[in-house]
Amino acid sequence: MKLFNLQRRISLAIVLAILTSGIVVSVTVAYPLVTELYQQTIRLTRSSVDLKAFNIQQVYDHQLAVAKQVSSRSRIAYKLKELADEATTRKEAQAFIEPKLKHAMSVENDIFAIIELDADGKLLVTINESSASLPLVKSTDAVFNFIEIQTPDVSAYMTSRFITPIKMGDRVVGYSIVFFKPKQWVTALDYLPSAETCFINDKTKERIALAGQKLIASKQEACLRGRGKVEELRPNDAYLVTLGSGDRFVSYDRDITIDDWKLMLNIPVPVMFKDVINKAVWGGLALLGLSLFFSWLGIRIIKPLTRKLIEQTSQIAQSANELKVSNLAFEQSEGLLVITTADLTIYRANRSFAALLNRRPQKLYKQPLIHLLDPEFCNPKAFSEQLIKDSVWQGEVWLKQDGADSLPCLLTASPVRDEDGHLNYYVMTFTDISERLAEEDALTEQVNHDELTHLFNRSAFDRHLEKYLQQAKVGNRRFAILFMDLDKFKPVNDTYGHDAGDELLCQVANRMENSLRKSDMIARRGGDEFVVCTSFLDEPQDEALRIASKIHSEMNRPFVLKQAQVTIGISIGIAIYPEHGNSAELLLKAADKAMYQVKERQRNSILIAESDKLYP
Repeated sequence: MKLFNLQRRISLAIVLAILTSGIVVSVTVAYPLVTELYQQTIRLTRSSVDLKAFNIQQVYDHQLAVAKQVSSRSRIAYKLKELADEATTRKEAQAFIEPKLKHAMSVENDIFAIIELDADGKLLVTINESSASLPLVKSTDAVFNFIEIQTPDVSAYMTSRFITPIKMGDRVVGYSIVFFKPKQWVTALDYLPSAETCFINDKTKERIALAGQKLIASKQEACLRGRGKVEELRPNDAYLVTLGSGDRFVSYDRDITIDDWKLMLNIPVPVMFKDVINKAVWGGLALLGLSLFFSWLGIRIIKPLTRKLIEQTSQIAQSANELKVSNLAFEQSEGLLVITTADLTIYRANRSFAALLNRRPQKLYKQPLIHLLDPEFCNPKAFSEQLIKDSVWQGEVWLKQDGADSLPCLLTASPVRDEDGHLNYYVMTFTDISERLAEEDALTEQVNHDELTHLFNRSAFDRHLEKYLQQAKVGNRRFAILFMDLDKFKPVNDTYGHDAGDELLCQVANRMENSLRKSDMIARRGGDEFVVCTSFLDEPQDEALRIASKIHSEMNRPFVLKQAQVTIGISIGIAIYPEHGNSAELLLKAADKAMYQVKERQRNSILIAESDKLYP
């Protein structure tokens, strides 16, 4: 409505000037009015360009946050560290990491491929929705660029790629390469149909633009500004580009906080600005003799011009209104959003965040953010020091809730700076990850435990033994390995079936666990074989024999199954660290050999490695 009021005021001012002042006054008045209208268009266009730059920055920030979220998963980083330290195999690492990456892609629909590399940059896991061949690149810093993807059944297309290192402390243990679908960039770069949007890299001179609804790459010179005569306009962030064909464009530059990238937007402007001024001047001269007639004529001349300019400025004003929508989106967003000052004092929190903490948004105003973090699960002081030092931060924190348990969240903190680069605010985005942590704990349970008996499995036992050996070597401590195999188990399977055998194995596992101390570890290695790693022992031979004798006694008591009561036995071989081996392989081999000697000599007995005496 204000724009149409402006149109009426301009027309009335021109008519009054012609009627009362003649040619001198009409020239004096008409020319500034037309110029002001022109500058009004430029100012509104600047607002629209600023909004477009903001939208592009938002796409980049969102994709960078997603890419860092993929690479910042602590459980994946820990598994990659184990792989780099040769504490696990590539196959085990792949089996552990692949479901977590699939989960990440199921949560974030904009990702179409994720590649996980090990610390040497070698391919470990690929999650790819398409059949495209994807390049492998590693970098110790986060890297963003556009690449062309070629698939067998679809023509080549451009998309964005983020390469982020995976770290444990300061050590790089792997790399994540995340490929995003081009839809967000197509939406961000789309503008008026007749306008040209160029996303330019000053370093590589690469140009990303739209061709229809598709991203294309070319050299920077392909932009309109490189093909015509350029004149600087006021304000000095705009340029008038005139092509050889006579078409003219207003060209804008906007720096974006993305390394080496900037936005160049070229918008066509009416060529008739010069004609408008000429008609206003000649109309003023004619008013000397026919003021009333040329008043009417002046309105007819100005009206089409103002209507055309108003239509264009209305489109630009509509884009500017999106800034107001952003404010509503902040308040009404279901995401957990907080804005803090540079010293981490809460400046604004949206309703979703306040509701999560069971508080009103007004109650959070001017509260220190670190007071909302639970120190039992995270270190608020270390978080604030690191954020103030680096200006950006991402990681896991736990929010304290009034009347409820603390909630685990992934926090992404981004700085907001003024035109001089001074830090004014932080934008904090909290993401509830309680369900994800529960799913990961469930997957860890499946990976480390035997499905039937729920004891630790072979791989979990081997990892425990390696760690225990390291502790024993450092502390000069001793412990024992018990290698056990059931006697007369096969007849139970053959007579009563595999269900009875499984039931018997579960009862055996339960009795073995109850025979051990809480500090001892027991695992099922497969079939009817079990292995125990004791805790540190002061008198290893005597204490290991007592543990083995207790298990032996429990195994020789009858077992009551659903189908029958059965009696079995157990053969046990014992190896002691370091007498019978200073490595996991030697200790297990010594205990296994002692167990098989029991089988050969007298089943249902106990034998210490490198000795002849059978117990009991």
